[in-house]
Amino acid sequence: MSEKSYNVQQENLNFQTISEFKWCMKAHGELEFVWKNKSYSITHPDGKISICQGDHYAEAFDAETPDEILDFLIDGVKLRNIITKVTVIDRTV
Repeated sequence: MSEKSYNVQQENLNFQTISEFKWCMKAHGELEFVWKNKSYSITHPDGKISICQGDHYAEAFDAETPDEILDFLIDGVKLRNIITKVTVIDRTV
């Protein structure tokens, strides 16, 4: 039996709306994205939502809710203002 291969296009990984991002966070989705040539990751350690640049986990910002993480500042701009513009490299949900 041959394996099926799926060609997932990059734009399918990007968030189209803030609501889609919030749904992903509520479903404990994890993701990696790039904004202005810097990579970021969002994970869910210990039931929280955690964001950090690259693999700088010790410098991560932890939030309780999707709205709190959307208020996180990246280069002086709230994540909520750029989440539909970032390039998502990978996501689980």
